[in-house]
Order: sequence, then structure tokens, then C-alpha cells
Amino acid sequence: MNFLSRKIRRTRTTKYGTRVIPFFKRLNRLKRGDFAFRNRFPVKASENIYSTPPFFIVGSGRSGNTLLRAVLATHENIVIPPEFYGFFEVVAEYLENRHLDWNGLKDIVWNRISGIKDFDYWGIEEVEVKKSWETLSMPQRGIDNMLYKLYECYASKQNEAGRIMGDKTPMNAYNLWWINTVFPRAKFIHIVRDGRDVSLSYVKSGLEKNLDDAGLRWKNSVRLISDFYNEIPANRTLVLRYEDLVSQTIETMEEVTAFLGLGQERVEHMVAEYRSTYSSMGDTTQLKHHKNVSQPITTKSIRKWAKELTPNEKNQLEKIFLKELKAFGYD
Repeated sequence: MNFLSRKIRRTRTTKYGTRVIPFFKRLNRLKRGDFAFRNRFPVKASENIYSTPPFFIVGSGRSGNTLLRAVLATHENIVIPPEFYGFFEVVAEYLENRHLDWNGLKDIVWNRISGIKDFDYWGIEEVEVKKSWETLSMPQRGIDNMLYKLYECYASKQNEAGRIMGDKTPMNAYNLWWINTVFPRAKFIHIVRDGRDVSLSYVKSGLEKNLDDAGLRWKNSVRLISDFYNEIPANRTLVLRYEDLVSQTIETMEEVTAFLGLGQERVEHMVAEYRSTYSSMGDTTQLKHHKNVSQPITTKSIRKWAKELTPNEKNQLEKIFLKELKAFGYD
């Protein structure tokens, strides 16, 4: 196993602030070829194929991420595919094998992508993706442009011509520094919801077995994102609350579209028509925990915890994340 392989494996299960950041500080050494093999291709291509970098919706699951995706995807200039669980694994595979020739690297990266959980929901084929990668000139060859081409293939399959590519994968709370290294101009939208409602929803949907695990999952997610936000320019970050999204939808979406550099004239149409995108979003019709997106926007899920959690359960959760609740303005 070579040096880079060992480093990647040691960082694979780590979280923000441990070994991930030191690993990326070594990227310049990798580019200079300080190891036994020659790296033919950089992490970021010297020539981008996109003028507008992608944006990433991040936040704990059960926080309105899919609703936000549905509303944004109604805009003709925005494309957001189903969740992409393997961002780290794909980048790591590229880093381990970028000493290969282009055809060999394409094969390895595609094999990793096609093996990602639920990638079938994207509905794109190997031949079209590899064909798009073949169009990249030498200065354009990098994992950033390879991933962007992947998103373009999804857009083409959906007959969409969006100029802004987005991603909505809650698990990317654990991949933020990888994303920032590959797309250093990317924007991030953190949607946050009361952790007590999130924990309750996790358990009721069957995604977590108990409140303790659900509470820790929410806490870890919001802390990782908050720490990351402190390290990048403020003009690349936005925080919005689920409660505002469902109670002041127009105003909240105007803030989001302005952040993405889009006009606000389409917002009312987006909010009125978002349910029409539900059946074409890939994973939403297949995964039962996304079923609420097919329903009209409602405030009924705000503060459900106050009615459904026992006093002991409420205290149990607040012991886990009271500090984080207060940080986001929840009483």
C-alpha cells in the first residue's frame, strides 16, 4: 500500500478537525510529485468548465433539505440530482489513482461512482458519463470537472439546461473540507431545524432507533457545519431555519435565490409549482421518508416535540444538545 493510500485510509472515518485538514495540507506535496509515482492529474483542473461553481445544501436529515431541493429545482436555471453519498470515496479513489493514464483513471472513478448507495436513482449510464469526460482537454482534467460533468449528465437526462448545479446530501456535513478543496468557490446553504423535532422525526421515520442516537446525529451535524462556516468567507455561506421556510416561504426563498445570484421574480412560481417536480426527483418517490415533499407546505410539524415528547424525553435530548439549541435561537 503506498503512502497516499495509507493516509486516505487513516482519514476515511475521521471527522472535522482531526486528520482531514492535515491531509489536505499535503495536497501541494502530492502535486509536486514528492512520492514514488508521478501524479498526472491535479485535484482541481487548471481550467474550469463552469463559470458558476456548484452549491451544497447541508444540514441534518429531517430538517427540510428535500423540501428546499424541490422548491429550488423548480427554477429553470437550477439542477439538483438525488443524494450523492460517495463524495469522499470518489475523491479518495481519484487521489489514489491519478498517476494512471486518463482512460484507466476514468474507469476507476466510474466504478466507484456506480457502486455508491442509491446512485441508480440518478438514471445515467456509464457510456454517457465517460463520453463527457473524454471531452475534457488536458488543462480541464481534474476531479472537480469530472464531478461537474457527472451533474451535467444528470441535467441532460432530465432535459434540463440549468447553469447552476446543486447538491442536497445531509451526510455531506462530514465531507465539507473535501468539498471545499475540490470546489473552493462553492456556496453552502445550511438549513437547520429544532433538534427536538429532528430527533423525533428520525425515530418516527425509522431512520434512527432511539432518541439518544437521533439527538447525537443532529448535534454532530450542526456542530460540524458551524465550525466549517467559521473557516470560510461569509459570502459563501447561508443559514436558514426550517421553521422560516415553512412559515415565511416566499421571503425565505427570496433570500436563498438572492444568495445564489438569481433574480427573485420566479420565487412565487417556484413555491406554487414545486410539487410538480416531485415525481421527477428520482429518490423522492422511492424512499418513504421523502413522502412529505408531495404534500403542501405546512407549519404543522413545528414544535411537534412539545406535544409528543414526555418531560423525561425532552430532558434527555436537552442534555445532549442544549448548547446547540440555544446557539440557533431555540428555547
